Amino acid sequence: MKKALSIALTLMLTLSLLCVGAFAEATDFTGTWYTRMYGVEFVFVLNEGGAYTVSLSAMGEAEESEGTWEVTSAGVVFDKGTADEVVLTYDAQANSLTGMISGMELVFTREPVAAFELAPARSDAAPEEYDGQWVASLICLGEIQATPQDAQIDLFMTVEGGLNCLTMIIAGESTTINIAPEFSDGAMILNLDVADSSTPYVVVCQMLEDDSMSAAFPVEMFGQEAVFVLERV
Repeated sequence: MKKALSIALTLMLTLSLLCVGAFAEATDFTGTWYTRMYGVEFVFVLNEGGAYTVSLSAMGEAEESEGTWEVTSAGVVFDKGTADEVVLTYDAQANSLTGMISGMELVFTREPVAAFELAPARSDAAPEEYDGQWVASLICLGEIQATPQDAQIDLFMTVEGGLNCLTMIIAGESTTINIAPEFSDGAMILNLDVADSSTPYVVVCQMLEDDSMSAAFPVEMFGQEAVFVLERV
């Protein structure tokens, strides 16, 4: 009995050491972590000894800051005890760090996150392929991407028999325009008459290879070119 108990204890100790080793390996947070939100790339570099650097890159500009980090029972804590304190929790299965930074939930992984790119546009789309109801799922302002909810801009289109009903809701104010579009080289072109403009605003819609639709609005409407990605509903 004593021999069996000794063997069992030895086995338990061996397993516990293996588990500790695996946990230690999984929770070695040093190195580089990546995420991307609204087109902004965040790169955290956690150095041995408790120092970190973080860089933010967007629209050709970069900003870098530094601070301290440590591991506690709550997770990986950055700038502990300061007004900038942030806690990221670790998901061992996904090998990711997640937490709220500046009001946004960010998920950091070990691999860089590719920037969003529209699917290629089709030049062979027939006018009837645009028929149906469409709703915006993403808004691209330069390199910045946001959901309609975050941007407080909703866009709906109904296309039927060569007629387009476009509804745009900005900060709760709704505008609906009924228009007969033009079609050229697979694109649907909308000439929007705007009260304070002497020339129509030209919106170019294109069917994309992933079966979504893009709608490019001119610089005059949003201060820079805005491209809406719409999905069929």
